[in-house]
Amino acid sequence: QAAGDYEAAAGYFDRALAIARKQTPPDHGVIGTLANNIGLLALDTGKTQSAVEYFRESIAEHKAGGPEHDIDQITPLANLALALKQLGRFAEAEPAYLEAIEKTRATLGPENPQLALYISNYAVLLFEKHDASAGLARYREALAIQRKAFSGAHPDIAVTLDNLGS
Repeated sequence: QAAGDYEAAAGYFDRALAIARKQTPPDHGVIGTLANNIGLLALDTGKTQSAVEYFRESIAEHKAGGPEHDIDQITPLANLALALKQLGRFAEAEPAYLEAIEKTRATLGPENPQLALYISNYAVLLFEKHDASAGLARYREALAIQRKAFSGAHPDIAVTLDNLGS
């Protein structure tokens, strides 16, 4: 996938997922991770609705794995939100973003740079919904986290400043 050979990547992912689904007992964490990766491949290839389905499967698998997999749900939740936003399904994307934000805050802490990324992505959704004041507040929140997390000039800070400027 990273090399741009999406067809080969899809073949490897499909085989890996088929093997993982046959395991007894199922390793929900492995299946969840594979489903998320396949969802990312689907996003890369413009198959956004398929990506949504894989991200939902990933979340469900991590939930089935028990509380120790709570943190593993965060990335597919954020990816689900992104895919739903790309489809213009803002009413579905917003709660997914908010859940990813809250799970990140609860598990990784209020000053984690990943939290800032999810907050910033949520701000994009707010702007697309024409809620500029809420979007600006979220960008400022993300920027405050980034300034605490990173010293000096960091690319994530530059992106958030660019978004604020826009």
